[in-house]
Amino acid sequence: HLDALLGSPDAGLRAVAATLLPAGAPQLSRLVQSDPAASVRIAGLRHGAQAQPDLAIAALQDDDPSVQAAALDCLPETLDPALLTCVVDNLLAWIDQGPPALIKASAHHLPRRAPDRALTPLVTLVRDTRRPLDARITATHGLATMEPAVKTAELADLLNNPAQQVRTAVLVALRERAKAGDD
Repeated sequence: HLDALLGSPDAGLRAVAATLLPAGAPQLSRLVQSDPAASVRIAGLRHGAQAQPDLAIAALQDDDPSVQAAALDCLPETLDPALLTCVVDNLLAWIDQGPPALIKASAHHLPRRAPDRALTPLVTLVRDTRRPLDARITATHGLATMEPAVKTAELADLLNNPAQQVRTAVLVALRERAKAGDD
């Protein structure tokens, strides 16, 4: 039955089949690399990336931005230094001029992957009202949770943002800091 699902013309059925395969199965790798539907590639990637970390690394080169964004979510915590440098450079480029899915994913991952390089690009993204709102909110959350912590005054400066959702995210972050003892 699994072979019938994998061979189905329906992408939804193939996506379900991808999650039924063993995480280390070669068939899963083939699905992630070559299925015509991005949804199937993403389902296979999310299912198998922990057992096959190379799937996520390879998926960063996928033609579909939603697959690339999913690949960022599936990357191993520890990366080879050369690969980490490439990933961070891509995150910075995508924040600056990527498609919406990659702007948001990059805003989410940059503070964790390169906190020393994240402050200026994230603040710039939050302040740019022409950029996707969900990416700006994600950048706000990233600023609020960065380690080392962004100065409270820098977060408070974002309260003049024209987007209510951004201001709300900043207020929530400031409330959490106040609860933690930040005067």
